[in-house]
Amino acid sequence: VRAKNSQLTLAGEFNVSGHNKGDGGVLNFEADSGIVLGSNPKFHADAGQGGGKGGKVKMKSGQPVDLSAIKTKFITAKGMKDGRGGLIRINKAKSTTDGGGIDVRRLMDVDGGEKLAENAEDGMISLNGVHCQQIRTSKSLYSPGGEHHITFWTSTRNPKRQLLLNVLEGLNGNLKSFMRRRQGVCISIHEEGTDMAKFFALPMADTPDDLTAGQTFQIAPKNTWPVSAIPIYSTVFFHGPRFIQTDIQLPETLLHELGHAVDFALNGVASKSEDGDDYDILVRQSFFKLDYVNLVTARHPCTTMLQYLVDYSTGIAVCTDGKLNPIYARSTNSRIARRLVAKWFSKNGGDGRGWAGLFAECFAFKAYSFQVPPFLTVDPNGSWILQSGNFPCVLEYASQLVKGKIPPSVNCKIFIRPGYQLHSLDASIT
Repeated sequence: VRAKNSQLTLAGEFNVSGHNKGDGGVLNFEADSGIVLGSNPKFHADAGQGGGKGGKVKMKSGQPVDLSAIKTKFITAKGMKDGRGGLIRINKAKSTTDGGGIDVRRLMDVDGGEKLAENAEDGMISLNGVHCQQIRTSKSLYSPGGEHHITFWTSTRNPKRQLLLNVLEGLNGNLKSFMRRRQGVCISIHEEGTDMAKFFALPMADTPDDLTAGQTFQIAPKNTWPVSAIPIYSTVFFHGPRFIQTDIQLPETLLHELGHAVDFALNGVASKSEDGDDYDILVRQSFFKLDYVNLVTARHPCTTMLQYLVDYSTGIAVCTDGKLNPIYARSTNSRIARRLVAKWFSKNGGDGRGWAGLFAECFAFKAYSFQVPPFLTVDPNGSWILQSGNFPCVLEYASQLVKGKIPPSVNCKIFIRPGYQLHSLDASIT
């Protein structure tokens, strides 16, 4: 259907699905002045139940197709049996609902059949010029006929995408089952963050900055995250204007973003943490262990791995030849951690609300980066702190998650002395 020099309104159901053993057909809509979705639009180009490949649903619009009013799955191009999924393409799309962004997994489906081979290329979704290829994951991630999956999308043919898929497949089976049953996660891999922002039509405020290597989000107002009824999107970028991720850093970034997804699935145990709740207490016990050898004796930075920390903006090290740099005099280790790695070691830091950043990086650390020399990780300062051996409670919580114990049960026997405050000063540290 083509509307030349005019607008095209689409309402009701359009169905070119196959019959019995047959591939899905093609729905093709073009309108120079824009496509408008009317009442209850549905577009189906699925294979027949007896088997076949998904078809194609394509919209070429002179103006962005507004998906704001759509709340449920309305475009499908599914394969059946061993058939791969089809193609959904909208050249220009937008959504202003829930703060902006297209909830792609909730609205569109290009899944292949239940007998499609693992690691095979499945269907493709193309939005705003970014083409995301879906890759069939194993049955530990993808549940045929199930409501929720851990889905793997990629807008790049970079061979490093296989490295990330292998990391995903290698997660503990119970953890994968929990995430799949809970609400599903979409892993989305891109060359850079701008590709991700275009694909999901994110508002400018949510577009990754020049140093962001990954992002986890839901299509909902930020102050409501997490929402258990909608998908979680965890994204990773190979490079950006000011960084290129190495093969060693990419798994850490993926696992950090999955850490955020686990936090979401646990109803925001870290991102919605309030002062005095269970996770907050574990954090404070860990910081006290980092700060003090016992109830009265401060742990000097230059006697721990914190001596290797450097202020990236000035090049000034915390310690030189075993002596504390004067600018850090009287600073406890937690205060130094907050100063140099605020995104992880401060509450409501730059990596989400509450202790979200710390939770996500502890998950990545216990799943992977504990075995990596800190200077090779995404943030060496943060890795030195976690590898110091003096941050036990939240790391034990993360360790139990990585091993599939959900929810974790941590009895951290660290007594915090009365009056202790995070990120405080101590006159004995010179």
